[in-house]
Amino acid sequence: MELREQGGTLRDLEEALRRECETFGPVLERELPSAQRDLERVLVGRVRRLLGEEGALETRPPGDLVGEVGAASARTAARDARRRSAKRSTRR
Repeated sequence: MELREQGGTLRDLEEALRRECETFGPVLERELPSAQRDLERVLVGRVRRLLGEEGALETRPPGDLVGEVGAASARTAARDARRRSAKRSTRR
């Protein structure tokens, strides 16, 4: 709402969101390994309770569950930019 009141454009909003995503990416990258270890620990514990201690569990190395954090948002941003560009070229 503040952006609109200040006369901001959609492009200004997109740029602000892009900067926020770029800033948040490294923070998320730092937090994910710890969150993944916690999740794996909890899941392994629950599966062991269900299977009993004799149930063999194969686990992945830490960090193997989640790919590069920025990849999804970068792909989405690139796709959206291509769509906007295509819309502009069809309007001309």
